[in-house]
Amino acid sequence: MAALVIGSDDGELSLRLDPGSGLPTAFVLANGESIPLSVSATLITEGREVFRPLFGMTYADTVDHTDFKQVEQQPRRRLDGTAEVYRVVTSAGDWTVTWEYTFRRSSPRLAVAVEVTPPDVQADSTLRSLRIEVTAHLPEPQAWLVEAPGNELRPGIALNTLTERMPISPASGVMGSTGLVAAHQPGLPRTLVFWPLCRTEIGSLTVGGGDALRLELDTGVAGRLTAPDTLRYDAIHLDVLETTWEQTRDSIPSWYAGLGLNTPHDRPAWVETTSIYEVQLGFSPFLGGVRYEPYPDVSALRADLDRIHSLGYETLQIMPRQPYPSYNVLDYADITTTYGEESQLRALVADCHARGMRVILDVLMHGVIDQEVMAKTADRVRASDFAVRLGENTTRSPISR
Repeated sequence: MAALVIGSDDGELSLRLDPGSGLPTAFVLANGESIPLSVSATLITEGREVFRPLFGMTYADTVDHTDFKQVEQQPRRRLDGTAEVYRVVTSAGDWTVTWEYTFRRSSPRLAVAVEVTPPDVQADSTLRSLRIEVTAHLPEPQAWLVEAPGNELRPGIALNTLTERMPISPASGVMGSTGLVAAHQPGLPRTLVFWPLCRTEIGSLTVGGGDALRLELDTGVAGRLTAPDTLRYDAIHLDVLETTWEQTRDSIPSWYAGLGLNTPHDRPAWVETTSIYEVQLGFSPFLGGVRYEPYPDVSALRADLDRIHSLGYETLQIMPRQPYPSYNVLDYADITTTYGEESQLRALVADCHARGMRVILDVLMHGVIDQEVMAKTADRVRASDFAVRLGENTTRSPISR
């Protein structure tokens, strides 16, 4: 069976699909050039939750489906304004996985969304995740550099030296990265962009190199569902641009509107140049009895303001205090538990303003404490070697109650 080619009518960017699996095998560019791709996927289902000591959770007895087969001979095509959308229906075991390819006129020109539907049975089915691996076989791989802004990856690292998989913080991840990964040839107008940008799932991403660009995305799409219920990951954005990395990087903000992204329109001018002193109230315990505690409480921080100000800092950023609630949310209205005694915090703000300093709070928008999970975690701690430490002084710790 001949390979399938899908793409926009203008032929600027197309994909060649494997007729058996329905997965991409190459980018096809306007000049007829192709960039070979190896794409595989793993649908992880069923299994049971297993807690790891001391914290964390994994899954046991899962079923991994890797044999994807195209169900329909021809993709379904529809027009959505100026965009062209192709839906490729595949099967993985008894599950249905539909790949939706949207070709747009503006960059990034290709969006790949995935819909997962469980077997048509009466009982609920469990989806643990969908993992997607993409390998781009770039010509002359030793001549390509890799970029992942906002991550612990040196800018412009040579692809052939990136022999170990490196984690990339996805959009909404803890490092504040956009999750965008690019490969380019320095000084030449050719940049490949891979950008997972999903509003419902954070997932995890790694990048590797050697003789090819290797990307692995664990989408994090999961749930218990019954057919015809569907879970969707939307989307991975891709493009092969005839621009240098510097030109591509500078044009990325112009992509936001087309992706439904907005940046603040009333950003104050002072944030462009201010120097920020980040502080943590309370203490963090570490192995070996090490205790990090620069500011036990708000009063200790107030006493150090003159020194902080003398160092040239203009803004004080206050983190949620440790060890509880730590980097979780207990109650957005409970200032005392999250940052410290409220009246003292107000006095701290007044002290800062008197010195011409600003105060910002690190407000968490995720990590809400699940009381049931906290109770289970507490039981695990009590049953572990850490039980001897439960008598140590903490602030409103649910474990020591």
